[in-house]
Amino acid sequence: AALAAARAFLALGGDSVERPWRISEMPGAAEAVAQALGAALRPGRLELSSPPGLGVTAQKDGAAAVTLLPPLGRLDRASLDTLLAIVEGRAVEVRLSCARTLTLPDVDPSQAHAVASRLERAGFAVSESSGWRGLSACAGLGACAHARLDVRAAATRRAALRRADSPGEHWSA
Repeated sequence: AALAAARAFLALGGDSVERPWRISEMPGAAEAVAQALGAALRPGRLELSSPPGLGVTAQKDGAAAVTLLPPLGRLDRASLDTLLAIVEGRAVEVRLSCARTLTLPDVDPSQAHAVASRLERAGFAVSESSGWRGLSACAGLGACAHARLDVRAAATRRAALRRADSPGEHWSA
């Protein structure tokens, strides 16, 4: 559904240099995208549940789950290779959440902390005290034509200073 909505946005935005950057900037806005998908928007506000906790948690069936956060929701080659090495050849799946977290359910409890440590060494946040929790940034300089700053680098510096109870922050260039 997300890919279909993205494709509809691109198709409705046209090919001009002045193409909309956000759905709200296009004629018809979100309603036009919904209509292109054969859907309709419902009035109201979506209430999101709190994001899953980071780290190792016990499952009801005795197995463990490891939840991690790729900083800024980005996976580089090295972190992805580590993640794939952990799940490859095992009956472990990777679940994605809208909170930008990844969860590996059904991990052997005797191996769960070692898996979490390996993922942390690969650059993932796996602790609730991580400064990456609640921190986001736009694509920034080098990845966005509208950007004026390297906000990913600034967010990385900020993550080192944030506390576990820090409010959410979004950095924009």
